[in-house]
Amino acid sequence: MLVAEERLLGRWRARAELTAADVLGADVVPTRLAQSVRVHGRNGQVVELRTGEKDFAQRLVDLVNRLVADGRARR
Repeated sequence: MLVAEERLLGRWRARAELTAADVLGADVVPTRLAQSVRVHGRNGQVVELRTGEKDFAQRLVDLVNRLVADGRARR
């Protein structure tokens, strides 16, 4: 998993990354203005991203947790 942010002139910068093998699960933390998705790693690392869309955040968390549980994404 890679979280990036856009910088000036359309360039992107990696903020955090976590290999698929190290992902333990994910959860949603609602904030006042957005939803914060936290992906937890084996070494205590937490990769966090924010979105204003509650449904998208929950779908992302469900997908990450499903992939961790059985290694497959359902269509």
